[in-house]
Amino acid sequence: GTRAVVCWAVGQRVEAPESWPFPRDRRTNKIVTERTLRVRGHGRVFAVGDVARVGDESAGSPGADINPNARNAASPPPDRFDVLPATAQVAFQQADYAAWNVWSSLSSRPLLPFKYQHIGDMMVLGKTEAAVALPVGDATLDGPIAAALRRAAYLYRMPTNEHRAKLATSWLEQGAELAAKEAPGILKSLGVPLPDFLAPNNNRP
Repeated sequence: GTRAVVCWAVGQRVEAPESWPFPRDRRTNKIVTERTLRVRGHGRVFAVGDVARVGDESAGSPGADINPNARNAASPPPDRFDVLPATAQVAFQQADYAAWNVWSSLSSRPLLPFKYQHIGDMMVLGKTEAAVALPVGDATLDGPIAAALRRAAYLYRMPTNEHRAKLATSWLEQGAELAAKEAPGILKSLGVPLPDFLAPNNNRP
């Protein structure tokens, strides 16, 4: 039988400037933060997303920090907390915690430790299909239904209704262009005569 293989070929590289005076993880070169997402040794700086690596403030190991000017060493935290995926959902969740903790630090309130909640994975497959791995067991959806679910999730994550309207309009325009491009071939394969508005220009009088 045949096998379908999908290879992820997108590179991932941390681009935080080396001139920034923050402690770095020796293995990943990411900025090391406390569980609250506050950069170690910098009470007024927070880091989230791909450039941040959440550490364990209760432990440290000499030599783990590649920044010779930093005094805070990084060490592998427990519970595999250092292997958070470099995805948008991690950054979105961290942003909420970071915003709250910035306010808390200004208000002399206790900071909240970041807790990641995995909500599944989504991948687009071509123009009309996708794959969605749900955060329940090994449940996976694929095909047009998964593509619709993926787009619904993107619409939900838009910050305002204006952004949602613009994104939906863009998708409708793309869908109309795809339909106009693919419809002639589909109808021809089915033996259905082409409507005048779908006929190529060279067939028009």
